[in-house]
Amino acid sequence: MKKLFALMLALCLLCGTAMAEVAAELTWDASLEESGTTQEINIGDTAKLLYWIPSQLPAIDPATVQAEVPPIAAFGTENEGIIYTVSVYALEVESLEAYADAQKAAGADVDNAKLVVANGIQIVGMENKTENFELAIVPVTETQILVFAFTPCDGDEEWDVVKGYIVSSIRLTE
Repeated sequence: MKKLFALMLALCLLCGTAMAEVAAELTWDASLEESGTTQEINIGDTAKLLYWIPSQLPAIDPATVQAEVPPIAAFGTENEGIIYTVSVYALEVESLEAYADAQKAAGADVDNAKLVVANGIQIVGMENKTENFELAIVPVTETQILVFAFTPCDGDEEWDVVKGYIVSSIRLTE
């Protein structure tokens, strides 16, 4: 657990403004369970990371997502000509610093990253308006991260609420 805390701290240090302000605390509202499904990701032999996806975002084939590395899960829908997606990636990275540098080079606003704490888990969020996506990054180990990628970056107010619910649902069980 100490290593996980150290990893979170290291990621936060990469994002200068994330440490300059107090992290927002998010708590999952279990009453939303009925309007979606709980997904899980196994972490090691004993722990599971759970997250909620609304029923309006059905699962899609991860192979259809255009990315360098295919996601482990993908969800999406189209509404009034706008395609809304959530892709979940389990990535091996050289280091958290290298991942942040790569995201910055790809156009992500690393300098204005936000730190939130969802159900005791520190998550760093950042936008990439150039590529039109928003990331929620969950460090697992020094070289493993989970990334939730949301498109579009700038949706309507309802999409922002849905993204907030999904991030607030990220929780760890053993």
